[in-house]
Amino acid sequence: MAAKKAATKKKAAASAKSSVAKKSSLAKKAAPKKPAPKKPTKPAPKYSRRKDFGGPIESYISMLDGERRAIAEQLRTIVRKAVPGAEEQLKWGMPVYSKDGLLCYFRAFGGHVSFGFYDHMDVLEDPERVLEGTGKGAHVKLRYPDDVNPQRFEKWVRAVAEKNARGS
Repeated sequence: MAAKKAATKKKAAASAKSSVAKKSSLAKKAAPKKPAPKKPTKPAPKYSRRKDFGGPIESYISMLDGERRAIAEQLRTIVRKAVPGAEEQLKWGMPVYSKDGLLCYFRAFGGHVSFGFYDHMDVLEDPERVLEGTGKGAHVKLRYPDDVNPQRFEKWVRAVAEKNARGS
């Protein structure tokens, strides 16, 4: 009886070995995996206008807090006084003023508001060198409402408006 049990065990072990061998040989013969089919590529998204494009500047200013709001309100008053009839609207996510071309913009950042000009360095007198930027455009960083210089800024905005009116 013990001999029969041992023989049965040997057969079972041999059978298990052969089934493992068959499985491994099947695995070796299996066809290589095909790469996943490529997903169809979507065309590049076309850029669209921001939802706030052309919107009222009041909405931009109302989102500002404390000193940044006070600075923005002062700048708006200065530009409106310097160039009555200048168009004001949100472009590129910030208030932009134009008349016969781009005049100026302001944009709030974490700790300051930038008041800047496009391609007008040749007409902006800046003996105190408060304007920053290289190239044709420049801006001044305003951290506190007292940093706003209404006389200087009005003069700059008028000079830019005159340049735009000349078409130069």
